[in-house]
Amino acid sequence: MLLNHIAYYAADQDCADRIVRFFGLEREHWVTDYVTADIWSNYDGIERSGVLKMKLMFNYTFGSEVEIIQITEGARLHMHWPDIQAGKTCIFSHHGIKLEDDEDFPSERASVIQEVKTTHHTNPYLQEKRRLYHYKYYNTQPLFGDSIEYIKRIENAY
Repeated sequence: MLLNHIAYYAADQDCADRIVRFFGLEREHWVTDYVTADIWSNYDGIERSGVLKMKLMFNYTFGSEVEIIQITEGARLHMHWPDIQAGKTCIFSHHGIKLEDDEDFPSERASVIQEVKTTHHTNPYLQEKRRLYHYKYYNTQPLFGDSIEYIKRIENAY
């Protein structure tokens, strides 16, 4: 298990650009991946499922993974967060914990509020590896003020 992922939600490209500028990463390399995923959520007592499309941007300059998430289609975890409902367009999203192949998702630490299984990536490296991902977001908002995402790689998925 490795805690080395921090993510920000950007409602639009202007917000994503502001996050990049804030960290002084305008001249650094960002990996962009357009992702399609199946999603299940239950953050307000109502179960939902559907398809989610995202633009994900990743940077590794600080020695850990910094992610900027832009949702292009579908429901998202953030839509029910008070900051988004109050009109904010840039927010901290979550900390991510990457699981090893032999590790399972935790079961009793907090309730799962969103589960995502990617079905397509545009990133050439992920396509070459035939890698998909399985994410579970846990409701740690009451305890930490943000969510914890557990990340599982699925190698040779197709």
